[in-house]
Amino acid sequence: MLKKITLFCCAIVIASCGSYTATTQKDPLSFIQFVGLQGNESLQLDDGASQSLSSNAVNQFKLEGVNVAKLSVKPGKHKLVVLRSGASIIDRTVYIGPDSTFEVAIP
Repeated sequence: MLKKITLFCCAIVIASCGSYTATTQKDPLSFIQFVGLQGNESLQLDDGASQSLSSNAVNQFKLEGVNVAKLSVKPGKHKLVVLRSGASIIDRTVYIGPDSTFEVAIP
C-alpha cells in the first residue's frame, strides 16, 4: 500500500512540472481605411507627395457595396489631406496606435 501511495505522489509531482508560455507579438503596422471613394480622390500624407487612392499601390475592395481603400502606415501622428479633383475635402491630423485601423469617411 505504501508503494502505491509513493508512486501516486511521484506521478502527481512529475505531472505538475510542466509549464506553458505564450508570447503575443503585435504587428508593427497600422492602417488608414478610406470609405466611400468615388474614384478621383488622392491622398497627401504627412506633407508628402500626393498619391491616388485608386492606384495599384493601395489595397482596394468593396465593403457592403461601398468602395474602400486601405493603406498601411507606421503607428503615430499623421496629417491627412484628401483631395478630390484638386480640391481639399479632408484636412486633419490623427494619431494611429500600433496594430489598429483608423477609418476615414469620405464625404
